[in-house]
Amino acid sequence: MSEQITEIIEKYFDNELDKQGEAALFSMLSANDSAREQFKSMLLIRNTIDADKAQFPAQLDERILTSLREPVTGLSRSFLNRHAPLQYLGYGLSVVLVLITLFIYSEVQDYRQRVTRMDERLRAQNRTIEMLYNSLPTVTIQPAIDN
Repeated sequence: MSEQITEIIEKYFDNELDKQGEAALFSMLSANDSAREQFKSMLLIRNTIDADKAQFPAQLDERILTSLREPVTGLSRSFLNRHAPLQYLGYGLSVVLVLITLFIYSEVQDYRQRVTRMDERLRAQNRTIEMLYNSLPTVTIQPAIDN
């Protein structure tokens, strides 16, 4: 019975039901709660679909399909030609920044080597000075006047 009611409701929403069938459907709906709930859910679906159709123009799908048939290469080429100088400028700046970074890195390495050599020299000089201080004879002070 439930499948039969479902089929009648679907025929009603597909506009395939005659006047006698509609009368029978509404009499069944008044007697059967589950059929009424099913009818309400189908009616909600139909209203939602109708509302969605109203939001879009009738020729929207046709315009979309015709726009897909048109070649897009002219549009893409003009887009690329308009923005090509900006792309080349960006690439050029990137290369310049990489070169500057490499130059600065090499300079920092050079300064690091110089500082390391300077530190070694200072340590060697410090050891030499300490060695000279330690090699001097000890000084004894004697008073000049004897009392």
